[in-house]
Amino acid sequence: MKLLNYARGRRGEYIVRDKYKRRGYDVTRAAGSKGAADLIASNDQEIVFVQVGLVGKNVKAAREKMLTLRTPAIPQVRKVIWKQRADGSWDEIDLAIPF
Repeated sequence: MKLLNYARGRRGEYIVRDKYKRRGYDVTRAAGSKGAADLIASNDQEIVFVQVGLVGKNVKAAREKMLTLRTPAIPQVRKVIWKQRADGSWDEIDLAIPF
């Protein structure tokens, strides 16, 4: 079961990674990370720390984990969570915008 969850999580990370690559970002995946960010995406304008969540995962818990990540308080650094919906589509939640 643990391996299945890991494979599902990795697949979600690859989907989100590819979304950023199509937008022109360079992306690094923190494989097996138990830290706040699963991916770090960057381009000439910004750096984005990304947490990827699957259906049924608690977004508020992921948000709290991301908020503990210490980053420079400058507009060029963002923290986001990608949440998979039950229909398989993905939502991007920017933590700079309260929810």
